[in-house]
Parts: sequence; C-alpha cells; structure tokens
Amino acid sequence: SYVDSISDLAVNFAFALGLLILAAFNYINLTLARSINRAKEVGLRKTVGALRYQLIIQFICEAVLMTLLSLVAGYVILQLLKQLSYVNWFSWEVDNQFVLWASFILFTILIGALAGFIPANILSKFKPVNVLKGNIAPAAIGKTGLRNTLVVIQFVASACFIFVLFTMLGQFRYMATDNTNFNRKNIYNIAAPANLHLLQHDILENKNVLQAGFVSIPFGGNSAKAIIKKNKQGIGLTANYYAADAGFVSNMNLPIVAGNNLLTSSGDSASRFVLVNEQLLSAIGFKNIHEAIGKTFLLNNEEELIINGVLSNFCYGNYQFAAEPLIMQYNPSQFHVLNIKTKNKVDDAVFKSEMNSIWKKYFPHEELSFSNYQEDMYERYFPGGDMKFMGMFCAAVLVIALMGLLGIVNYHTESRVKEVGIRKVLGATVKQIIGELSKGFVKLTLIAAAIALPVGYTICYFFIKLFAYSNGVNILLLSTLFAAIFFIAVII
Repeated sequence: SYVDSISDLAVNFAFALGLLILAAFNYINLTLARSINRAKEVGLRKTVGALRYQLIIQFICEAVLMTLLSLVAGYVILQLLKQLSYVNWFSWEVDNQFVLWASFILFTILIGALAGFIPANILSKFKPVNVLKGNIAPAAIGKTGLRNTLVVIQFVASACFIFVLFTMLGQFRYMATDNTNFNRKNIYNIAAPANLHLLQHDILENKNVLQAGFVSIPFGGNSAKAIIKKNKQGIGLTANYYAADAGFVSNMNLPIVAGNNLLTSSGDSASRFVLVNEQLLSAIGFKNIHEAIGKTFLLNNEEELIINGVLSNFCYGNYQFAAEPLIMQYNPSQFHVLNIKTKNKVDDAVFKSEMNSIWKKYFPHEELSFSNYQEDMYERYFPGGDMKFMGMFCAAVLVIALMGLLGIVNYHTESRVKEVGIRKVLGATVKQIIGELSKGFVKLTLIAAAIALPVGYTICYFFIKLFAYSNGVNILLLSTLFAAIFFIAVII
C-alpha cells in the first residue's frame, strides 16, 4: 500500500551507485598499477598477430568475470546479513525473481565492462617493440595523470560519503533528542477512552508526579485538521488542531509570546478561548501578535473562537516541513491521552507499576497503554538498525579507498626498489626513505582535502536544507572526520 517517492529511491540508489563507482575506480587503479607486469604479455600477443580489439575484449572479459564472481559473493553475504541483521528491509522479497536476477546480471556485466574499458584501452596501446625492449613510456600508463587523479577522486568521494552519512546521523539524532521545540524529558503518556479527570486526580497524588494534562494526540506525529477563516467572507485555510489543556502546554514548555495559556478548567464543554501559533495569525491576516489577542476567527465555518494566547512557530510534527497554522483548544470530548510530567527521572518499570494500580481501579478489564515519551520519540526518529547498516556502508567506502591507495603505493614502491637500494648505500635512514616514498601520496591526500571539505560541506548543506528544523552543518565535525581519514591514509 506504500511506495517510496522517486526522490527517496534516487537518494538510496545514489549511495549504492557511488559505492560501485568507487569500486570501479579501484579496479582501474589496481589494473594500471599491474600494467608493467602484463606489458610483456601484451607485447607477445601483438607480435604473434593479436589485434587491438581482441586485447580490449580480453581485458574487459577479465573485468566482467571479476564482477560476476563479486555478484555471487555479494549474494552469499546478503543471505548472511539477513540472518544477522535487524534491518527490516533486508527481508523484503520481490515477486518476479527472474526480472530481479536478470537486472542483477545485466547491471553487473555493465559495471564490469565500464571498469575494464579504461585499463583495456591503455594496455592495448602498448607497442610490441618498446615492450620487448623494456622501454615502456611511463606516460602510456598514466603515471602522473590518470592514477593520481583516480586516487584523489577516490578520497574526495569517500570523504564526501562519510561527511553526508555523519551529517544524516547528526540530523536524525537531533530529531530524536531535540527538546528546544517542545519538552520530552520526564514525560509519560497514558491513552484512555474515558474517566481521564478521575485518573488525573489519583495520579497527581503520586509523590513523583509534578503535573498532568490532557491532549488529543501527542506531538511528533499526525494531527487532526480543521478549516479556519478570519470571518465568514474569508478564504478557508487548513490548520492543525489539538485538543489540550493548560497542563499539557505547561508540560511541553511551549513558548507563549503573547497573551496567556489555555484556561484551566475541569468542565465538559469546549472553551472558545484558544492558543494559536504565529503562522496562523499570518495566514488569516493578523499582522501584530499583541493586537490579535482577544480577536476572533471561525473554526470549520461555524464555531467562533477567541485568541487567548500566541505561540511562537515551533516544530510539533515533521521536522522536514516548516511550521503550519496551529490551534490548541480546551475540548474534553477530544481528550484521549493523559500527559504526565514527573519531578525527576524515575524508574520506568516502577512508575508503570504504580500507574497500573491506579488504572485498574477504573479499567479492571483493559491493559494499560503506557509509554515513555522521550523513548517513543527517539525510536520514531532515530532508525538505529538503518544507521548501523549505513555505518557498515561508510566503513566499506573508506576500506575501498584505502585498498586502492595501498595497491598504488605497493606498485609505486616496487618500481623504486633500485632507488631505495642506492639511497641506503649512500647512508639514508629508514625514516628518510619512508618520508621520500610517502610525500607524494601525502600531497595527494592534502589535495583531496582541499577539494573534499568545500564539496562535502556543500552537499551536507543542501541535505540539511531539506529539513525546516535542523542544527545545521557541523564544520568542526567535517574537519575532524577528514583529519581521521588523512591520518589513516598516512598510516597506509
């Protein structure tokens, strides 16, 4: 019944495609690093009559074979992950397995062909005479250009992936733990169909309870909708509606910027005096929040309400969207949740047991619906299993980049064995030789840093802009992350 939007699917596929592209860069890098070892093979094949297109096909077929083997290994790992992971979407099944596997195989062949084409194109250009004489022009295998560019691209892409993942983690954690929009600490909710006032009276006698209020539905999810008009001639606009009392507003620490809280009452009739947010005032045409106090507007084309207080715009629903018009009215017929605030942190199990003993007095045959509001919001906004998987993904991206670097460094070092011997004979220490061999790659990682930090910040900035409420891009975090990547790269 639910299908992801194209934009959400595109983001998910972009991550996976990025990982495959990094792996393809790795294959190209390592194949070029091994090109010297295969130069004689190319020379001999050309000498005995092999044409260039035949060599290209050979190298592409090798790459495709490697990716097909990877597909088999990947499927085995996926089955293991299904058994070991708690991420729900690992267990989803596709109805048409033939189409699925055809897609897998065709895409695998495509990736292999693309990854194999660049080294195949370069290796097939070797001239037999130069190869057999041992005189291979370094430029022919992209000594300074292509290989160095691929190393930089790998580290830039890896750093940007890690930046985005940690920014996502920070945003999800912010949404899961935020207390600036409304209070979540020391709050417990009990859902009840009736007798809420009697429950409230008994619960307030508990030594740990500071205050209790009523609400139709807690913040952080969907809400009821209502139509508002400034007057009968006005244009109808949609607003979010909550039935609540003064206790709930106080429990949530909602910022009242003008007027007063909802009226305190224990009656059964709805009050005409309501709380609204600044967005509602703007929507119906009140420009001054203080002058709006005492003014009226229509609810659902029939009920005339009086503005008793104004709340600043805050996120009471989805963090991705800006504040929408909000109405809070004392309306006992719509109260479904008893909202409890404790004086201090309490033991959940003990407190639930105390609440259950009160509950059984009024509902002896029904189960208590009790929840810790802070934990509810954390579980709603922070996808723990998904983030663990993304952490694995993040590690895979970094490992791919480091493997590519290690392969290039190995080739680079092997090609300078004679130079190392001469330097040692002339008195160079191991430390000096390590510095000489490493400085080129340190420069590459510094170049990658100069590119990755602004590019990564830009990507993270646009990601954060998808949310109307966020804590922004943490520049210090991005710098620390790249410092860690740089440190690991230097060790490699």
